[in-house]
Parts: sequence; C-alpha cells; structure tokens
Amino acid sequence: MQKELKNTAFNPRTVLLASRDHLCVNASINMNKGFALNAACRNSQKGINPCVYYKNKDKGQMQMPWAPLDIEELHKVAERHQFCPYYANNGRAAAADLIFMPYNYLLEEKIRENFTFYGLNFRNAIIIFDEAHNIATCAEEVASFELKAKHLDQCITELHSLAEHKAQSDQKEWRTTDE
Repeated sequence: MQKELKNTAFNPRTVLLASRDHLCVNASINMNKGFALNAACRNSQKGINPCVYYKNKDKGQMQMPWAPLDIEELHKVAERHQFCPYYANNGRAAAADLIFMPYNYLLEEKIRENFTFYGLNFRNAIIIFDEAHNIATCAEEVASFELKAKHLDQCITELHSLAEHKAQSDQKEWRTTDE
C-alpha cells in the first residue's frame, strides 16, 4: 500500500506501526523473538549501556521522513540515523495523517488502548482494511481463547472442595445454633 501511495499526488504524513519483532534494528536484541525480544528491549532501556537506538528515538521522530515507508525502508533510515523506529513511529502516530498498522492493533482492545498513551485517538477516523479477506480470522482469534481439559478438571476439583468446605461450615453453624 505504501508503494501505491508513493505513485499518487497525495502526500500525507504517514507512520508505519508494527511490533518490535518487525521494527527492532538493534542486532543484539532482535535476535530474540516475541516475549524474549520485548523483555530484552525493555531491559536495554535501563542500565549502564542503554540501547543507542532507543536513546535516539526523539532524534528519530525529528529526522524520519513523513513519506510512506515500508519496513525495509524504515530499517535503512533508522540504521543510518541510529534511532529506534518502533518508539519513534509510536511517538509520531498522533501527528500522522495516515497510519499503516496490522489489524490486531485495532481489533485487540489492550493493544488499541496502549496507543492512547501516545495520544492516538481512532474517533472520527477513516479506517481502511487492506487485504481484508484475513480480517475475519484475525477477529476470531482476538475473541477466542484456549481452555485445556486439565484446567477444567482443576476448576471442577476446586469447586467440589469449596462446596465440601461450605457444607462442613454450614453443618458446624447449624449445630452451634441448635445447642
């Protein structure tokens, strides 16, 4: 979509939002994936030698072009100017005219709420789902969860135990009031 936008006369201020997995340019951190990458990123923001890319995120907000960039182009700019594209783009999102992001950023309430920290508000926004044939599956995944049989068994056991405890407690109370 960014490539198509470049071929038009429309020149909006654009931002690409994605996960740290996709945007991290720090080689010592991005060798991790998922939760491990998020933890390594947060840990690298503290301590004696903080991540140079994170440290320069504000510089990145100023130097990054507003032109529509795909992930590869964003990586090149971030590496050249040594800033964190994840934090720089999150910080610029509220000022953008057009934001590119995965479906789940809008569909998952917790992720959507995280963007209010950056001043991003989806009220009165026009939302376009590119490749929308995948949205039903994404929405289904957001609204679903996995419940294993062993967890159900554990719940049933705990409920039986609670019911037994309640019955014993009621029986003791009944004896005390009769005497």
